[in-house]
Amino acid sequence: MKTTELLEIVKQQRSNLNDFHEVVLLKQRALVVNNLKGIEGAVVREEKLITAVDKCERKRVELLSTIAESFNLTLENNRITEFLQSANQYIEEKIVNEFNKELEAIEGLVAEIQKINQQNQFLINNAREFIKGVINAVTKSGSKAILDRKI
Repeated sequence: MKTTELLEIVKQQRSNLNDFHEVVLLKQRALVVNNLKGIEGAVVREEKLITAVDKCERKRVELLSTIAESFNLTLENNRITEFLQSANQYIEEKIVNEFNKELEAIEGLVAEIQKINQQNQFLINNAREFIKGVINAVTKSGSKAILDRKI
């Protein structure tokens, strides 16, 4: 049945988000130790995972619309929670519970990823301010220009 296919897409999305969570943690560790190659590698992996998440989300929305049509349901949005409430009579309780478990895990992962991304942004901003301070201190400390300003 298409509902189990939708559940598999949701599970795949959770897997993508698990991988994304690992990558943002790796990026954070690379930022802390100033490992440029680690940062670059993490960014490349992030970009691939963002593409995978987007592709999975498009598949989910398309399949959800198809299933809703087959059940003669009109959904205001493409949220699975709305679908589960509307189609509750057509779906086994076991499947609904699996959806709810996956959705809860996804919500937790998204919240954790957002938190780590905020921390990473804080680290990046502090590093920028530190570099600006060092450049200002170095360029203002002597009469001789350290940086060649001619381009």
